[in-house]
Amino acid sequence: MGGFDARILESGDKSQIKKSVTAFISGMKERNARFIFGSDHSISTDVRLEDFNYALDVYRDLKDY
Repeated sequence: MGGFDARILESGDKSQIKKSVTAFISGMKERNARFIFGSDHSISTDVRLEDFNYALDVYRDLKDY
């Protein structure tokens, strides 16, 4: 459970968010790991809801394997 670097979300950069979520999910797939998508630490108040939801959308597009 967890493991995604939540600081990436603070950037608000959608291309960086997509790249990071994709790399995270790809690593889990390579290890055939079972997991619950979540951050490695608390989500700061500097993260906009739109960016958090975008990360979840990217995850949902990639999650099945």
